[in-house]
Amino acid sequence: RCRRCVALAADQRGSKSLQKHPLSHYSRTLNQTARYRTSGAISSGLQLQSPGQRERYPVDRLAMGCRALLLALLVAPLDSFYHPVCTRVPLALRAQQQRQQRPKRLHKRREPEREPERRSWNPQAIKLNRQIANRDGSHEDIFRLFNTRKKDFCEVNYATALNWLAKKQPRGGYAVDSQDARNLAELILAASNQLDANPDGWDARALANAAWGAAKLLQPRKYANPRERRAVQGSDIEEALKAACASLLRKIGDLAETRPDDFKAQELANVAWSFATADLDAPRLYASLATSATPRLAQFSAQELANVAWAFAKRLGTGAAGVPNTNAPDDVACAEASRTMFEAWSEECILRFPDGDFKAQELANAVWAVATAGFEASDEFWDTAARAAVPLMRDPEQAQTQNIANCLWSYAKSGDGTPAVRKELFSELADAASKRVDEFNAQELGNTAWAYATASIAAPELFDAIAASAEGRVERFIAQNLANTAWAFATASHRAPRLLDAVAREAARRADEFKPQELANTAWAFATCSRDDFVDAKIQRQLFDNIARAAYKRLDRFSDQGLSNIAWAFAAAGEAQRHEKLFGAVASEAAPRVAEFQPQGFSNLAWAFSTAELSSSELFDAMASEIAKQNRAARFNPQEIANTAWAFAKNAEGSKQLFDSLATMTLVLGAKSGGDLTRAGFTPQELSNLAWAYACADHVDGALLRKLWNAVVEVAADDATQCFTIEELRQLQQVVLHARNSGRGTNMDGLVTDIARAPAGFTGLLRRSLAEADASPSRAQDEVAQSLEALGLEVVHEFVIPDGLSVDVALKPLRWRVAVEFDGPRHYFRNEKRLPTGRTNFKVRLLRALGWRVLHVPYFDWARLPDEKARQNYLKTGLAAIVKSARKASKVEVVSEDDRDEFSALKVAELRRLCEARGLESRVKRGLDARATLIERLRAQKSSSPEEGGG
Repeated sequence: RCRRCVALAADQRGSKSLQKHPLSHYSRTLNQTARYRTSGAISSGLQLQSPGQRERYPVDRLAMGCRALLLALLVAPLDSFYHPVCTRVPLALRAQQQRQQRPKRLHKRREPEREPERRSWNPQAIKLNRQIANRDGSHEDIFRLFNTRKKDFCEVNYATALNWLAKKQPRGGYAVDSQDARNLAELILAASNQLDANPDGWDARALANAAWGAAKLLQPRKYANPRERRAVQGSDIEEALKAACASLLRKIGDLAETRPDDFKAQELANVAWSFATADLDAPRLYASLATSATPRLAQFSAQELANVAWAFAKRLGTGAAGVPNTNAPDDVACAEASRTMFEAWSEECILRFPDGDFKAQELANAVWAVATAGFEASDEFWDTAARAAVPLMRDPEQAQTQNIANCLWSYAKSGDGTPAVRKELFSELADAASKRVDEFNAQELGNTAWAYATASIAAPELFDAIAASAEGRVERFIAQNLANTAWAFATASHRAPRLLDAVAREAARRADEFKPQELANTAWAFATCSRDDFVDAKIQRQLFDNIARAAYKRLDRFSDQGLSNIAWAFAAAGEAQRHEKLFGAVASEAAPRVAEFQPQGFSNLAWAFSTAELSSSELFDAMASEIAKQNRAARFNPQEIANTAWAFAKNAEGSKQLFDSLATMTLVLGAKSGGDLTRAGFTPQELSNLAWAYACADHVDGALLRKLWNAVVEVAADDATQCFTIEELRQLQQVVLHARNSGRGTNMDGLVTDIARAPAGFTGLLRRSLAEADASPSRAQDEVAQSLEALGLEVVHEFVIPDGLSVDVALKPLRWRVAVEFDGPRHYFRNEKRLPTGRTNFKVRLLRALGWRVLHVPYFDWARLPDEKARQNYLKTGLAAIVKSARKASKVEVVSEDDRDEFSALKVAELRRLCEARGLESRVKRGLDARATLIERLRAQKSSSPEEGGG
């Protein structure tokens, strides 16, 4: 029909241009039954003329081509005909070339040995087998045959009957209270007895078929509703069926373990699949199957390769990758054999993936098995699988939604493969999943969202589609789906308020159905979302109440990570105050188990209690002892070091050994990065928190604080307000005050010098940030001030001292440095009403170092005073000794060593440079003390203009 097609087909060199030429109607028809093997005959028929003759006689050439086509039709069957212009030609040629170029296998194909007598059956058994395997029959026909011809059943008949009963079972399984269930139990028992009586009569195929059928029949039955499940759950017939199937499978496993080489590839895969589906522990069987399969994996089809890997990963978990589940000899041997098999299996898959041997489900099962087992496959395995997966998963006719979800989950779980290839895979499958999102079931939606969140790959359109599809289906989600969906949207920071509200309502209603890990993950997700107001506050409060109630009953079943996560979630969501009982139970459960915790667990747990302002000396002492042990702190990353130190300091907990360990690890991390803490991974927030922690804990470590201060100054060089929050700037000013007033004889002099050298604009910003802290006096604080005025004292409310600290009420004259601090509930722990927090103790210490004498009025003492007279007497008694000592000290003109500032440690040359930088006169007249004069000028500038260098 097409002259150009025939001409191009006649020239073997024109194969590339065939892809661009439109097919004729005739070639499109032939394309449906095209095969490669007849192309040689067609080409030879078309080459009867030389190239020159073909150019001169185009009509003859067409006629010759037609003769060749007709000849091919006559000599080749229609189903094997191949037309040279088929669009599949280049793909077929490429596949054949790849097969030819495939590296030589390290092992040869071999047929499993079989005993002839096990394959030969008498004619009566064969005839009966055909009746059992009648495709038009039903399970009732098989039961009728068994009841009427029970004596004629032999090994192959039992195996075939079990196999076909599993295939033909009604939707949802056999009803427990029916006659079918009784017949099934009787047949399984008879098959088990036959296996005991004549084990040699069962060949490998019969064993594999029987195992597959028993495993399918052992799968949990699907019930129409929960009422039906409760009605039959635990019934005698159901338990008898389960026991009979499990017993038969174990007998088959014992027999298969001794002769694994008798099984063909499909039979071996079916046996492994059966035990994995039935969830039966058989390490010796799996070791035997792995040892037998390893040298002959080349004989396995793609489906058999996928099934074997799936079965081993499903049943053994990480044991399939060489990590035994226990130290038992059988488990160790099984893990070793499985690891060896997986190594050979992955190499075989690398050779097969480009050939197109794997279908979508088989490829998804293969990568799922590797990810589940934790087997460290090479990047080549993951990359070749990804390239093969993209066209398969994008084709709706080839890939089910489950295949897409499993493939994405596997790549996210493993995190392996070349980043560019993984990103391309996720990008392509995001488009495919978005178009078919309504076909996904609940688990597939949750797994898909989880995969993109875990892989940190943005897919906003896909998340929007998932949210729209899932919102109306959350009542059909199981607990795991709800937890995974919430976790994924929180991790991806994707706004979906309507979906999250629906998930929160459903999770609150069914909190008792959640497993411990699902409770912790759900709490973490909604705590993360609460920071961005993704969820309605009322719904969130109800959710956390129900999670707390469900978790409190089962804290002993929480993992160490689960305990730390649930504590972190309640603290981050601001729900700790209403659930102090839960925190107390968490502390009691975690303290004896601190040896199990990882660095992140320590960090999250300590941060949670400190943020919630809850004290637990037992827990903090246990964590401090464990972290201070050798090599424990060495595994902490920068964030974990900063959060742990900050939490211990804020809770006024932690030993010298703990802070020494964390300081050593911080300096080690800095040394690995050339002394640069920012390059070591410390963020501005972590630098500020860590410096404040060591200052608050009064842990004198000048070397560490100098490193932290210099890193802070370097970070703030561009724009400090963009790098640090106002709270972090206030913390840094407190560090400055701590360094200046640490006292002589410490190693803080170097830090004081570095502070003096810092840009004036930055140090001024620190003072202002602390001085401008919002002051909101409570009613009780105003009452204290009024009582002081009633005593005839002049007071200043919320007085800010030059260094930025403020006091609630300062007494005049100010040179006495006498203040009254009203300590409200926030100055103490919520669960220890009379125990001050580390932050409160730090401020007291700083005020004392600056020469201030402070009367502290605890809120619980003030609340007990009945009237104004009692209040005045309370204040008069407390202030008597303080005012007397202040008057006496004010007459002494001696400057205390504690009154030194950042200039007192500088040398004359450094003071001159600092004066020049600040626009002051740096020259000093002869006869004057140069050092004292320069310091006086700098101090005068500082006191007269606290806003200097603000900028």
